[in-house]
Amino acid sequence: MTSTAAARENPHRLCLLLCPCSSLCKTPLCSVIAGSVGRNLASKPNVYISSSAGARWKEALAGPHFYTWGDHGGILLAIAQGGSTKHLKFSTNEGETWTEFKFSDKEVYVYQLLTEPGEKSTIFTIFGSYAEQRHSWLILQVNTSDVLGVPCSEADYKRWSPSDEHGNECLLGREITFKRRAPHATCFNGEDFDRPVTIYNCSCTRQDYECDYGFKLSEDLSLPVCVPDPEFLGDLYTPPVPCPIGTTYRRSKGYRRVPGDSCSGGDVEARLDGEMLPCPIGGHCFLK
Repeated sequence: MTSTAAARENPHRLCLLLCPCSSLCKTPLCSVIAGSVGRNLASKPNVYISSSAGARWKEALAGPHFYTWGDHGGILLAIAQGGSTKHLKFSTNEGETWTEFKFSDKEVYVYQLLTEPGEKSTIFTIFGSYAEQRHSWLILQVNTSDVLGVPCSEADYKRWSPSDEHGNECLLGREITFKRRAPHATCFNGEDFDRPVTIYNCSCTRQDYECDYGFKLSEDLSLPVCVPDPEFLGDLYTPPVPCPIGTTYRRSKGYRRVPGDSCSGGDVEARLDGEMLPCPIGGHCFLK
């Protein structure tokens, strides 16, 4: 890893050696947030990481930090906020462990930590100023390519699908499979890495449906059945207007597909999807 600094006054270049890092990472849908656990926000926020598309979270760093991803999620850099520093931290295994790196010989007040849009690059930019020169801007770049080792091979990747808290991988009627680097693979994805995504539509289940307009869940919570809502003032079975002769319309059975759900097939779909009926002659004769 190398660090390059450019200041308005006395520009100079820092070439620093980094101790070898033994564990490296990758992840699609790997998220970082700052937050507090408790009844209020009085305490300083910590840094939390999710490697499961937000389903589960773990504390990665104590206290507020600047942070950003690089190499398509292969490396995460963080710098503590709230004071001057000479060091940054980086993780290559989705925040499981961190390595400290000295990026400056002098104390620096850091104002922001960024990388290129898309988080594809391994070069990070630190914006700040030396503690002794608060009114002089400092722009420092850190190249982390040496830390990530060699380009990844197929053996360094695994297939991964997001799931809910019950382990169900069919979300909104489809299972999405990502190609993601194993957390402890010692390699880098590269800027041109194109992550394959496979989408498979699942058979429909009751969870793919909600109560249709004019219906509500039965008061018997043990039976997730949609029944007519007595407070609904309209006619649940009136054909739409217009309903041209020779065409059909969908008559609700009390259920509708959850918006965005793409499930397909299965006996549940046949039972809960509305039935298709021919438009009545004159638009007024229909069966209840």
